[in-house]
Amino acid sequence: MSGPYVFSAPEMLLHQRVRWAQLRLDRSTDRVLSRIGLSAAKFYVLVILGRVPDQRLTPTQIGARMVMERSNLTAILDRMERDNLCVREPNPLDRRSLMIRLTDEGREKLDEASELYSESISTIVRGLSPAELQRVVDLLTKLEIAEPGIDE
Repeated sequence: MSGPYVFSAPEMLLHQRVRWAQLRLDRSTDRVLSRIGLSAAKFYVLVILGRVPDQRLTPTQIGARMVMERSNLTAILDRMERDNLCVREPNPLDRRSLMIRLTDEGREKLDEASELYSESISTIVRGLSPAELQRVVDLLTKLEIAEPGIDE
């Protein structure tokens, strides 16, 4: 067989393994964080907001970092705002858009969740040496860099 729909075995295996790893990470994260009322998606938004200096971004910026569709992100942000983890504010640079800002309660929840998340991830990667873990991160970063414009 030939054609654009045929992939080599290593490409298919890579796709399968990356999807499996993501599913395992999300399930583990959801299970651990559900004890404090968070999902993996909410936690990832908290982490993204917590990493920027003024702890505020537009929904488009958050969605690009999460590689998520805007409609899915809107539902997550609605729940987070309801839970007082973030607030929507006017964007001072563009009246047509909003900024999502981390609240004090959101920062507290991020601190609480970060410890649980770290424990969960440590359990998942426990079979890797530090050098192996770094190699996985390096290779996945290389794949990320190979896709220009994905975060734009």
